[in-house]
Amino acid sequence: MRENLMDPPSDQAERDMMSWGDGTVSNELFVAAIESCPIGISISDATKPSMPLIYVNSAFLGITGYFLQEVVGNSLNFLNGPETDSEAVRRVAATLCMNEPVDAEVLQYRKDGVPFWCELRMTPLSQDGQIVALIGVHNDITEKRQQRMEDQRRQKLQALGQLAGGVAHEINNLLQPILTYSDLVLSGTDDPSTMRRMNRVVASAEKARDIVRGILRFSRGETAPASATALQPALIESLEFVRGLLPVTVAIVVRGLDSALGHARISEVELTQVLTNLLNNAAQAMGERGTITIEFEADNLEPQQALFLGMAPGRVCRVTVTDNGPGMDETTLAHVFDPFFTTKPLGQGTGLGLSVVYGIIQNWHGTISVTSLPGQGARFVFHIPCVAPNT
Repeated sequence: MRENLMDPPSDQAERDMMSWGDGTVSNELFVAAIESCPIGISISDATKPSMPLIYVNSAFLGITGYFLQEVVGNSLNFLNGPETDSEAVRRVAATLCMNEPVDAEVLQYRKDGVPFWCELRMTPLSQDGQIVALIGVHNDITEKRQQRMEDQRRQKLQALGQLAGGVAHEINNLLQPILTYSDLVLSGTDDPSTMRRMNRVVASAEKARDIVRGILRFSRGETAPASATALQPALIESLEFVRGLLPVTVAIVVRGLDSALGHARISEVELTQVLTNLLNNAAQAMGERGTITIEFEADNLEPQQALFLGMAPGRVCRVTVTDNGPGMDETTLAHVFDPFFTTKPLGQGTGLGLSVVYGIIQNWHGTISVTSLPGQGARFVFHIPCVAPNT
């Protein structure tokens, strides 16, 4: 066999395998075969410093959304964007320099700015010991990757559900005397100050009881009763509740909280639970001192954007929670929604909060993601599908 694909056929058997008609395979036939391939193919000129693309097939153009004249002459790096893993790109380049093929999964961007996950295989071709070309095989695995991640999450959430059910029962038992004795105190006093404080205790205990019921539903695989809820008043009420739980040294900045956010089929109790966990997690990450910014925005997901997020296309409410804490490294980011995963000292955290948040938002048919860098805080973004009022 040939040492390199650039070398001519070395024996008769190999020549026979390539025979067609008069014994040769035309360039037109090779091009037709590559053009019919459903996977993207690219060829880069490795003799030039920028390694410009000199050929891509139709599937490559379909994946990226570009026209041929916009692609040829560019380096493959033009598909990279703000969230592309620069370390993965560096590893690919380093491996190719050693004249070895390399496989990678890289986040890249279409012409319209929509990100997609590309399963990439790059193979160097050499001639006289020098790399002269790079053959790229590009496959859009966004949907497959989403399904793989969902399967992993589902398995972990099943384990969480079993634990959550037992824990929720215990908490529910502890809440009963709090509510009972609070009612007894209220029935035996006329002091306005005492009544105001005890009413706060009762309200918090009832909210906690509702959250426990939500956890029990989650552990049983049930969904909370939900109707078309106006998001603006529900979010205002939830934020007011969460503010009372955070220390005064944590500032909350709210933007975009208006009626244009529309309606969503969600449980207000679960909404409070989601915001409580996210804001409390941010406050603890900042050492209970700093600023949390919450931004709300109505948006309309196009089909490609929806596919990347794993949602149905259409109108959504996007909520972004940003803190100015110490941020997270890649290892923490990879496990932040896993049940029982925590970076807190032993005894100071269960690692359940964010996994419960993930489960609730999934039950809403929404999505949640996080981005962070060490020393640059964390940014959680979740999308809630919107519905028509009175549905």
